[in-house]
Amino acid sequence: MSSQPNTVIAISGQRVPNREAVSASEIFPSIDPQALEVPPDTPKLEYSHLQNSTSFRLLQILSDSGQDILRCKMFDADLAAQDTPRYIALSYTWHEESLPSIFRPVLINGKYLKVSLNLWNFLQNYRETAGERIIWIDQICINQDDQDERVQQIGQMCAIYEHASMDLFWIGEPDEYTEDVMDMLESLNRLEISHSASGHQRPGIDALRNPIYMYATGLPIYPSPKWGALMHLLSRSAFQRAWIIQEVAVSRNPSIFCGLLMLPFDVLGRAATFLVESSWIKLLHNEYNVSGAAGFLTGLMNCRIRHQRGEHQSLDLLLASTRRFKATMPVDKIFALMNLAESRSSTPLPPLLQPNYRKLP
Repeated sequence: MSSQPNTVIAISGQRVPNREAVSASEIFPSIDPQALEVPPDTPKLEYSHLQNSTSFRLLQILSDSGQDILRCKMFDADLAAQDTPRYIALSYTWHEESLPSIFRPVLINGKYLKVSLNLWNFLQNYRETAGERIIWIDQICINQDDQDERVQQIGQMCAIYEHASMDLFWIGEPDEYTEDVMDMLESLNRLEISHSASGHQRPGIDALRNPIYMYATGLPIYPSPKWGALMHLLSRSAFQRAWIIQEVAVSRNPSIFCGLLMLPFDVLGRAATFLVESSWIKLLHNEYNVSGAAGFLTGLMNCRIRHQRGEHQSLDLLLASTRRFKATMPVDKIFALMNLAESRSSTPLPPLLQPNYRKLP
């Protein structure tokens, strides 16, 4: 697991005080028309064919802070090459349920491409950081109109995430309690580490109702709006996407990214595990009318732990343990898991199970 310090940080490396903006929408409360304006006579981006089976594309963000249209450079790289540049890989949902299904433009190699609103929001936030400027994003780096390329790139997505220096998991914009929720996740993470190491039983529901225990562990008293905000963060649709399973499992260093705030995924996973093992989650589900929130995260965490330990996870085991995860197309619930099932197996999956979007009705 990652040895990264368990601290809530902006991706620039600075802790963000409450009085400072924690998202680009706070820095720029209204969208400048320039951010949506494609320069006149700008052609649409066209993709050239990738050279070989280990080729993939990377995106370099050229624009720094500001509200002009985002400018990027895209170039080919090779997973098998010794000089593959350092990059991060993005995990996210193409279309966030709470956002309209619209597209906004970015400039790539002097040409325009329209991306989903959720991805555009990520890019607007990320450009405000001092983070790695080279990034892999499936929506941009794969030619979505080329079915053969999509299948070929799906086949090496595990390798793309394994080679990345970080898997940045965009879960959307923050709300007024997000920083407090991040602090709560840190406290719950410490409790899980302590109880797991000692072998002691997790505290029961009575501890959640005990103000003295809450104060001693650095958690807010229950009930409070902060606990409600925690439950709603855990229930975000980003954590329920089928493709996220392999991305989190194989990544060396996955971190969630919310506005300009970042937290190691392992901290989130252990916090969710504590809520389930302590039975606190039952009371929280009833109080805040949010069901099943932690189950997706513990499922992700368990798949990640098994993979990082080198354990083989059969396709039927993965399908059973992640059956509640969602995909736009039903076949993607299988396609999203096949690389993970094959990665620790000495027997390749049969050809009939290989992705083939051309055969879809």
